[in-house]
Amino acid sequence: VSIEEVELVTGAPKRTLVEKFVKAMATKDVQGALQAVHTASKENIAMPVFLKMVLHMLRSILLVRFAPDLKEEVLEQFAEGDRIFVLDMSGSSGSGINSKVLLSLLEAYEQMAFAAVPELPFELAVARMAENGS
Repeated sequence: VSIEEVELVTGAPKRTLVEKFVKAMATKDVQGALQAVHTASKENIAMPVFLKMVLHMLRSILLVRFAPDLKEEVLEQFAEGDRIFVLDMSGSSGSGINSKVLLSLLEAYEQMAFAAVPELPFELAVARMAENGS
């Protein structure tokens, strides 16, 4: 069973889509982040699953950045391509990723259960971060 087959059957987003969103947040590219959310919606990807994967990736990036003693333990959860991505984003190329971004998206995740449009809390979180310069 390939990763692509699992993504298709479970409705999980493609790893590249998660990375696209995270890179957009790292560079404060609001349009790119919103485009990733729109693509996930268009591809009928479950928004809570997509956001949960984004949260996991962001948390891992911050843990590798701020808790070097946990680096190996955090990275062993990922496939090789994801490990490289997490390491890259935990350095200077991921400087736009911070605790405010993670908190804002965590709040969006909590709000998803009550939203008439599943991606709306996600989109609002991105817009709020752009407005606040986070």
